[in-house]
Amino acid sequence: MLQSHVPAASSSSPPLPQNMVSSFRVSELQVLLGFAGRNKKPDLAVAGIHSLPSTSVTPHSPSSPVGSVLLQDTKPTFEMQQPSPPIPPVHPDVQLKNLPFYDILDVLIKPTSLVQSSIQRFQDKFFIFALTPQQVREICISRDFLPGGRRDYTVQVQLRLCLAETSCPQEDNYQNSLCIKVNGKLFPLPGYAPPPKNGIEQKRPGRPLNITSLVRLSSAVPNQISISWASEIGKNYSMSVYLV
Repeated sequence: MLQSHVPAASSSSPPLPQNMVSSFRVSELQVLLGFAGRNKKPDLAVAGIHSLPSTSVTPHSPSSPVGSVLLQDTKPTFEMQQPSPPIPPVHPDVQLKNLPFYDILDVLIKPTSLVQSSIQRFQDKFFIFALTPQQVREICISRDFLPGGRRDYTVQVQLRLCLAETSCPQEDNYQNSLCIKVNGKLFPLPGYAPPPKNGIEQKRPGRPLNITSLVRLSSAVPNQISISWASEIGKNYSMSVYLV
């Protein structure tokens, strides 16, 4: 960098490279020649070649001290991108609250995130699980006939939904506009959601869902669960299926 204490270059000073000086702008050459004590002639590029030693010209930012020569005054620009929301894990470390009257015999589908996969308001996910011959046998021998010809099972296939929150054991919790199908048949959710209040849809009280009546009690044919729901900003849910 050329400092103010350097005397003006004499005619014997080695010339600057011509290709460097020819790239200067007129205003830059005027500064260069003025500092070297030369007249600012019209043919600035030619005069500038013989003005200063080549070692005295270095690129600097616009804030450089007087005597430096500006070679480039442009700054790179960067586009700011909005960070994407974090993607929840496929199998979050969710713990559900224990149920007082049920013991877990097997985990058929471990807690799995219900991740939004499109920009649409309504989302849907599909799950498949299969029963082993031993599990089928346990369910079948637990069959109990109820009044009116209905039947129930004391060993059940239970579906549970909750918030994908890992800080503490979670209670059963349903999404808005929830719809569940088991092997293509609509599963009736317990109770009815209260009517909207002040235009806000009320939450349905959460509880475990006994889907045994729609499950294929066979080890040869898998079972399919379809879950549809309305996405909620800032809330992620998890589903799991147990033999209880």
